[in-house]
Amino acid sequence: MSRAPSVLGVALLAVALVSGGPARAAELTPISLESLSGRLDTRVPHTLGPRGLELVVDGNQAVFLPLQAQLLELDVEATGPILLTWASQTPGRQPRPFGPPWRHLTIPRSRSTVSLDQRITDGWTPSAQPILVLTGAGSVIVHGLRVLPLERDPGAAAAAYDRALLWAPEGLGHTTINLLTPSYWSAPSYWNASALPLSDVVAGIAAVAFAAVVAISWRRRGRPGVARGLAAGALVAAGLWNVHTLARFLPAFHLRPTFDVEERIRDHYDFAPDVGALAALARATIRPEEKVGATSVPKGWFAPQTLCFNLFPRRCVILSNGAAGPEHAGIMGVGTLRESELDAVIDYRAPALPPAFAPVAGFGTTAVIARRRP
Repeated sequence: MSRAPSVLGVALLAVALVSGGPARAAELTPISLESLSGRLDTRVPHTLGPRGLELVVDGNQAVFLPLQAQLLELDVEATGPILLTWASQTPGRQPRPFGPPWRHLTIPRSRSTVSLDQRITDGWTPSAQPILVLTGAGSVIVHGLRVLPLERDPGAAAAAYDRALLWAPEGLGHTTINLLTPSYWSAPSYWNASALPLSDVVAGIAAVAFAAVVAISWRRRGRPGVARGLAAGALVAAGLWNVHTLARFLPAFHLRPTFDVEERIRDHYDFAPDVGALAALARATIRPEEKVGATSVPKGWFAPQTLCFNLFPRRCVILSNGAAGPEHAGIMGVGTLRESELDAVIDYRAPALPPAFAPVAGFGTTAVIARRRP
């Protein structure tokens, strides 16, 4: 099956912005939550009751759903800062839920509807099983579940897959500063091993615009308007690429100004909401003159660095697992403190607190603020 675009097809690139939106509600099929009873593959403590499916989260835990779908729609809410990462378990392939493209959202604290497009996850195929990874502390209540069933027609399935990837929001994460998700007009997939980058399509449309302006100038003035053609081609290329870039990145922007510093810290770490909530709680708990140590999982750099950054002007160091000496360093190795000098420790999913400290605040067992024992 050939999917190389015709001149007419590529000329409709901007129209795809409208046609590539989320599925209409009428296309979604409700899934009874009772039908999942006893079939969920997860270690997350969960119950099924009048409010729906309730999962108790403390740390980083996965739920494998026993179904296949193009898109999931959840009526969901959370009682704490919890990140939802959705991924795909494709037979014969190791899932990469936190590798680019990383698909995630913060679960709202009030009942809301969220759409999880499985097609934009890494390695999705029609046989893939959805994975929901929950990171944070609190309860997640799923009130309802709907799915967009798989397409029966291979051509329609391939077109829907390409459209979903083309207009998928960029999954911002730790690697975004170095790496962006490639953009395809026709992506390599279960149906088609070849790929057509979006840049080639945009370049083709720009070339058509250049040729059209040159031809019109020749007909009207008797000479080729090469300069006008180059300008037209450049404007068309820049305009189309900018439309696509805005569609990918606008969902990640906080367009409503947040003037309160504590609210910005607590609520705007979009790919680590529990780290932001822990930083805000630590700022409210630890006095400015106190000395602090931050610790996390082995090789976990983001949480302790972020916590120390937000605790300024408090002196803060990172308690490295297996540190070579008695002193611990701060951000980028600046400043040192001994453990005996610390007044408080912030523990984010570390294996254990230092024995001289006891918890005084936090949420769950994986995000804890501790003070030195009397």
